[in-house]
Amino acid sequence: MRMVSAGDDGSLDEHRSSLMQAVLAVGTSISGARTWSAAQKAVAPVLVFDQPGRGDRVARQALQAALADKAEIWVWPSAEGTGWLARQSATLKSSYRLLPHGLDLSAILQQVSAAYTVDADEGWLALLAGCPLHIYGGAHYAGWGLTQDHAAAATLAKVSLGLPQLFHLVYRRLARYRHPSGQGAGSLELLLESLALQQQVRRRFADMDQPAILRFQLWKRRFAAAYLGAGLGRLRWIKQGSELRSCDQAIVWGGKPAEDVPADIPVYRIEDGFFHSCGLGSDMVAPRSQVIDRQRLYFDARGPSDLSDILNHQVFTPQLLQRAARLREQVCKAGVTKYNLGRRRPLWTAPAGARVVLVPGQVADDASIRFGTGRFASAEDLLLEVRRRRPEAFIVYKPHPDVLSGNRKGLIEAAQLADIVDAHSDVLSLIEAADEVHTLSSLAGFDALLRGREVVTYGKPFYAGWGLTEDVLAPLPWRERELTLDALVAGALILYPVYWDWQMQLFCTPESVVEDLQEDAARPLRTVQKDRLRFPRKMRRWLGNAWWYVGKA
Repeated sequence: MRMVSAGDDGSLDEHRSSLMQAVLAVGTSISGARTWSAAQKAVAPVLVFDQPGRGDRVARQALQAALADKAEIWVWPSAEGTGWLARQSATLKSSYRLLPHGLDLSAILQQVSAAYTVDADEGWLALLAGCPLHIYGGAHYAGWGLTQDHAAAATLAKVSLGLPQLFHLVYRRLARYRHPSGQGAGSLELLLESLALQQQVRRRFADMDQPAILRFQLWKRRFAAAYLGAGLGRLRWIKQGSELRSCDQAIVWGGKPAEDVPADIPVYRIEDGFFHSCGLGSDMVAPRSQVIDRQRLYFDARGPSDLSDILNHQVFTPQLLQRAARLREQVCKAGVTKYNLGRRRPLWTAPAGARVVLVPGQVADDASIRFGTGRFASAEDLLLEVRRRRPEAFIVYKPHPDVLSGNRKGLIEAAQLADIVDAHSDVLSLIEAADEVHTLSSLAGFDALLRGREVVTYGKPFYAGWGLTEDVLAPLPWRERELTLDALVAGALILYPVYWDWQMQLFCTPESVVEDLQEDAARPLRTVQKDRLRFPRKMRRWLGNAWWYVGKA
């Protein structure tokens, strides 16, 4: 055979090497993440890839050749479990070991001396891993001088390629990629990042493999299912804790009680994330992010949460902090917040020289009020204290969108306590007009931190107690260190939430969610109360979610 360049000089440059390793890492972990090893023997085992739809004759040839190595034969099962070897498992000799599903292929390849296949996709991964490979079919990676080929179809190639050259030919010259968002052309790098993210989320929630979802409202089930499927378990919807099995994980929405969950059953809590959508959650708009917490949710200041553990113990690498800084800049430039109802500038003008203090309203029955505040339990209490602390300030009170929309309780008479009650402007425009933001536990305080405003907290929100805010209440003992703003962003926006692309049905990044939301976030603010189509849209979403659940039941 003669050597050809396949369009380059054949050198294994650093970038291509890293891409090959990334393809190997992603490909070998698709089957599972569990490691497995056997006692070392004088002769290392060999691996045979089982395949469906392959004739007995060819499969027997591969087996006979493997037997000639006088080694134990490990059989890698096909994903469908319908391969020829799986069907013969009852009659396999003691020298055969049928491996279980869910193993990490890379760990297996490190333990074998050679691999045998007809033309399985896994054979390509074995080749990338440097494992000697015997082929008995017409695989695309056969016949290039890289494998031991035992089929006539594999010897038709007239050229010989190095592994880097073949990789370049397959992944660069021949392949075409779609962007993970579904919009336009993509690249191998973007695809690998997306696949790695899917696996990262799966590994993070691998212990959530028997989710029993307790007392969820019907309309929330479809939305939550995308996130709760992260552990690859079959979802069960239950009404009582007595329905829980010993193998289950109880899934509870928000801060709802779970007293009927047995003490030996782990409880996971799920809630909307910090970038929700372009619309209110109570209007049944699909959330682009949610958080799943094994302890208590981020707004529950009665004890540590998974978020506080991240903020206390995470090693924030320079790369992660740089990503957080870019994300913070992207969020501020795009004008994205939690609900993204649109923009409308304030009509008022503060007196010359006055310091503008924004007090964002919250819903009186919200869990962040019940679990994240102290002696200031209401908007009235908060406004009185702000006036006492800032007697000369120009105080602007902004009612919460859920209160204005009529979805929740909590609208108060604040005109006598604030200089302006602004139900006209969006909260982000008010933050930009303010010098300070004073809040019980509102997410608007976090939005203000991102945009460089001074923030005073009167409750115990997740962003307080890290040295970035002025905190009226005593610090919490489980917030153990001071953070930079970018470290807070990395923990709260990158590492803690889970993001979902409803169009592609894939987990995604906060950056892609911000990009998707920015156009709607910049539109003129909609007046929720005057939107005549709001109720029909809400009913359509409710019926759609109910119909989805009926189809799944």
